[in-house]
Amino acid sequence: MRAGGRILMIFGVVLGIIAAGVTFLFLRNAAPADSGDLLETQTVIIAFQTIEPWQPIPVDAVGPNEYPIPIPADAVLAEMPSDAPPDPTTGITDTVSGIEFVAGKISNTRIYPGQIIVTSQLVNKELEEQRLGLGGTLSYIIPDGQVAMAIPIDLVSSIAGGLRSGDQVDIIGTYLLTADDGGTSEITQFFLQRLQILRVGPWTVGPDGDEAPGGIVTVLIEPQQALELKKIIENASWMFVLRSITDEADHVVEPVDDQYLIEQFNLQP
Repeated sequence: MRAGGRILMIFGVVLGIIAAGVTFLFLRNAAPADSGDLLETQTVIIAFQTIEPWQPIPVDAVGPNEYPIPIPADAVLAEMPSDAPPDPTTGITDTVSGIEFVAGKISNTRIYPGQIIVTSQLVNKELEEQRLGLGGTLSYIIPDGQVAMAIPIDLVSSIAGGLRSGDQVDIIGTYLLTADDGGTSEITQFFLQRLQILRVGPWTVGPDGDEAPGGIVTVLIEPQQALELKKIIENASWMFVLRSITDEADHVVEPVDDQYLIEQFNLQP
């Protein structure tokens, strides 16, 4: 029995050594195949929470995440080109982190947690506002608290056709006033000042990429001023006057009526 037990023990040890060797060889041969099956990934920016459309994207609402390749062609990556113009001397565009690239922009669609952020979803409203009428989407370029209003123009009211996107204009006009006793009088004055021209002509780009001509202009204006301007257009004889693009002052001028002209120029009957 002792001899038989010793033989069985030796046989078991031999089998164990053989099994260990087979396992080692299997793992060694399998390792390269396993490593070749690993998914290749790339760092992208994803939403950490639901992002509502048309609201500024908070910086903590997005962050980096490894995502299997292939990824969307316009995915926001860990490093992105800056929105700032290239360096004028070198022509090189700075880069920013993907989080910086996304934060503060608005999304034109709802984005759900875990979803990759893509550039086609993002609107840089500040940049669009700076573009004025130069190819921007109209609703993107209107600052909060203001509205865009279209106004008919002719050769005179358009400063002989000299108005361009980005110009600043004042509106002057003559208004007919009716007194309580039924009498009427005319007064001429500045009505609105420092209105900004968004676009001259319709929002259709001409064949050469310039503004298409037309008897209409779009101005940037405050809501209350829009009501005032509508009343002026419908009831007064008015025109634009063009001011320097750098002139931010409010002109303080005295309204002009018949009595003013009589006194100012010493008019005699």
